[in-house]
This record gives sequence, C-alpha cells and structure tokens, in this order.
Amino acid sequence: MSVTACEPMTAALTSLLSRPEVQVALRPVIESNASLSEQFAVLVRFAEPGIARSALAEFQELPELTATAILQSWNTAARAGKHFEVHSVRPSTPLEFARHKRVRITIDSEEDAVRVGLSHVPGRHAEWYAPAR
Repeated sequence: MSVTACEPMTAALTSLLSRPEVQVALRPVIESNASLSEQFAVLVRFAEPGIARSALAEFQELPELTATAILQSWNTAARAGKHFEVHSVRPSTPLEFARHKRVRITIDSEEDAVRVGLSHVPGRHAEWYAPAR
C-alpha cells in the first residue's frame, strides 16, 4: 500500500476495532459467518465522520479474501485478549506488485498481539479477486 493513502486507513481501522462497543457488536456477526457487507455495516455504524468512513470505503475495495483475513485475525486476537493492529507496508518491489496486481497480507501472532501487514499498489488488484463490497 502506498504510505500516503493507506496509513490513515489502517490507523483508522485499528482504532475502530479497538473500541469495546465495536467488539461487542462485531464479534457475533463475524462468528455467525455473516457476509462481509453485514460485517461492514457494523463497522460503519460505529465509524466517526471523516477519516473513519473513508477508511472503511477503502477497506471495502480490498479483495474479499484480504478483508476476511483481516477481520478473522482481529476476531482471533479479540477472543484471546490480545492487542490487534493493521498497518500499511510499502511494497518492496512496487513495479512487480503493480504488474502482477499483487496484494500481500502478513499476519504475525505474538504472545500479546496480532499484527496484520498489508501491501499493494492502490487500484492494482487481480481480476479474480472479488471486491469486499
């Protein structure tokens, strides 16, 4: 992800997912295997105006597989009482990422935290990815 566009998105999503009222509302929706649009509806309900809403709109543009992995990782961390964060990671080879329309997600599970790293070139997703919305 490019630093300028994606760091605010990942910071806003991390902040939103850390709120207790969001956790209480979102966890049962995820665990019921609700659709991603239903999961997003919960997030939107709690989003503050401004960056949170635009961050959620960007989040919905990610491939469905990526959005699901992020929310499942959050749920796993929340159930274990671990800190959770999403952060943008600049692609190591941006031209290669763009050429191959690559989206990379890394999930690090540590003793007290789960950290998700997300890398891609905005607007360059493989056609087989279904958008999350």
